[in-house]
Amino acid sequence: MVSISDIIKAFKECYNSFEISSIIHFNGMSWRNVLTSFYLSNEVLEKPQENVVFNGDNIKIFKMRLNISDLFNYLEGLKIGQIPLCELLVYFDKSFDYDSLKIIEDEYNRYRRTEGARTFVFERGYNVFNNDNLLFGHLEQINADVIKLGFIDAFDFISYHTGIRSYSTSYSRDFLMIIPIFFTINSVKVENGILNINLIYDNEFRDLQINAIGYAKDNITRIFRENREVNAEKNVHFPVENMLPDLKLEIYLFSRRLPELQIKETIWVPINQPLLPFTQTYNQFHKLEDLENILIKPETLDSKSRSDLYEKAVCDLFSLCGLSTIHLKDHEVLRLENKHEIGSADILAYDGLANLFVIDCDTLVPDPKKMGNLIHLCRYLRSVPKVNEVKNIIPIIVSPNPPSSNDTDVLVLAGNMIQQLFKGIHYKSKKELVAIITELYFQLQFAKQRHMFQ
Repeated sequence: MVSISDIIKAFKECYNSFEISSIIHFNGMSWRNVLTSFYLSNEVLEKPQENVVFNGDNIKIFKMRLNISDLFNYLEGLKIGQIPLCELLVYFDKSFDYDSLKIIEDEYNRYRRTEGARTFVFERGYNVFNNDNLLFGHLEQINADVIKLGFIDAFDFISYHTGIRSYSTSYSRDFLMIIPIFFTINSVKVENGILNINLIYDNEFRDLQINAIGYAKDNITRIFRENREVNAEKNVHFPVENMLPDLKLEIYLFSRRLPELQIKETIWVPINQPLLPFTQTYNQFHKLEDLENILIKPETLDSKSRSDLYEKAVCDLFSLCGLSTIHLKDHEVLRLENKHEIGSADILAYDGLANLFVIDCDTLVPDPKKMGNLIHLCRYLRSVPKVNEVKNIIPIIVSPNPPSSNDTDVLVLAGNMIQQLFKGIHYKSKKELVAIITELYFQLQFAKQRHMFQ
């Protein structure tokens, strides 16, 4: 297991300073840690800096920037459960050994991002809200002050200053060590039987190595294995003539000083023009560039047929993502036998497993009435036998324009998201493409629930 000490020892030349962001609260007897993050930086400090970001009676937020030479003094304090911050002694609930924390790569950018680097995180699992009933009340009391500073609420304020993308009462960590590693895989593609890997790395790293492993269609059998030491190269090439289209390649990049810490990329051959057989066939009849242009810029279409062409394009996109799709056209309205109208949708899409997408299309800006209609329809479908066996019935509006606001359960897929799906059909599996959509939907649900309890 790679520890904090392992990384700092191996890459000590890369780090010149570190930043502490800390939220603490007073429980009537002492100042207690709510959340503290350490972020390593290559920035050189002229002198240490201390800043009280928020100075409440019961809640305080500190930011400190210190020379890297002071780091282990603070880390050692964790072993006895207390560290000094801005002339206050802050206590942690339960002491812990920082080198026992498990490392994870921040693949989904949940924490602070550093340009030209990959971020790794060490977390201490502990939810202070489960152990202090007063804390939520203290945070509510500072809402008025942070709203005046341009934030939504105290949780948004804390997210901003700690670098955590989504902080709430359910967040089950009270300490983070955020460590950027100054080498990364910028891009990977296969072209004309050559695996091309473009790297970004700090000049300090002249000892990098790349391992490449290729898999057969079963994703288990290894049929290709190569490695290459990287000296001053930013572009590395491997011949991969024996890799057929749709086979998987795994690329690992690491420093030979600490080979256990690896950055991994998974790609599918070929990547520059991958187009799975179904997508490649579609591309012969209707260029993908033209399909994308319809979805991003429907205003370029003839106004008389614009809606129909846009719905057809949305249906094709979901089909290319590997979903079973139906363009409802003349059957878009769901009516009961008594002629009562439940609602309408333009497209149905199903991944064959757990997700049924009920889709409406809008070439303008989605309006609240259309969103309400779609929610009502999905609720009704949830009551239909067999349909109710599907785990998730997700209402979606596809539009080139995001709504001005959305406090509903409807997921709006707008321009950026449409482009992300287009990029994904070149190399992602159906499961991964579905996950792109569902993750956005569940994030929407989480944000709404948090808002309800405020």
